[in-house]
Amino acid sequence: GRLYKQAYTLKIKAALCVRTNLSPDADSLSSPLRMANALVESGIKIVALTDLNTSLNAPAFCINCATLPLVPIFGLEAVSAEGYSIFCLFSNLRKAVDFGSAWYRTLGNIYPKRPQLVVDEAGCIIDSLDTNLLQKSCVEAKRLVRAARMLGGICFCTDDAVAKELNLPLVNTARILLLDGIRSDSIIELDIPESFGSTAEEAFEAVRLALARYAGLS
Repeated sequence: GRLYKQAYTLKIKAALCVRTNLSPDADSLSSPLRMANALVESGIKIVALTDLNTSLNAPAFCINCATLPLVPIFGLEAVSAEGYSIFCLFSNLRKAVDFGSAWYRTLGNIYPKRPQLVVDEAGCIIDSLDTNLLQKSCVEAKRLVRAARMLGGICFCTDDAVAKELNLPLVNTARILLLDGIRSDSIIELDIPESFGSTAEEAFEAVRLALARYAGLS
C-alpha cells in the first residue's frame, strides 16, 4: 500500500537526559519531586528520566508527573564495558524498572563514595544502593543495545563517535544534573502530531520518531 507521511504541527520542549539525586554526579537535593517542578518551570513538556545505571527513582517521578503538565518517559543512562554512555528509553515504567534492575546487577562490586538514595514521591528515603553507579558495566555496548531493543526500547547517544560506531541516533543535548542547571542546551524541540494526547506511550512514540529522523531513518 501507499505510505502517507504524518503531519507534525506542534512543537514541544523536551529534555531527554535528566538525572535525580540517585545519580552520583547529580544534585543531592534534586529529588524526583523537586526536579519535576523545576522542569515545569522551564517550560518543558516531555522529559526522559535517565539516572546513571539505574531507574529506581522512576516510580516516584511517575507519580510526581501525574499532577503536573509534564509527560514522563522512563529509562536510564547505561555505561557499557567500553565506557560508552547509551541512553535507553522504554514505553512504560515497568519495562524501564525491570531493565534497570537487570542492568544494575551487571555492575562491579564497588562501594559508592556518597549515598545513593532511592526516594518516594515526597522525597523520603526508601532505599540506599550499595553498588557504585559511577562505573562501567561488564556488558558490551552492542549487547546492551540489543537487550534494550528486545524490550521495545530505543537507544541514542550524545557522543558523535559512539553514535557512528553503534549506528545510533545522535542527540546534541546536555545532561540536566542540577535544579538550577536547566540550560537551553539541555532542551530540544520535538515535532509532535496534532493528535498528541499527553500519555507516556504517546510521548515515547514521538521521541522514537524524532530520533529516527535525527538518524535519517524515516
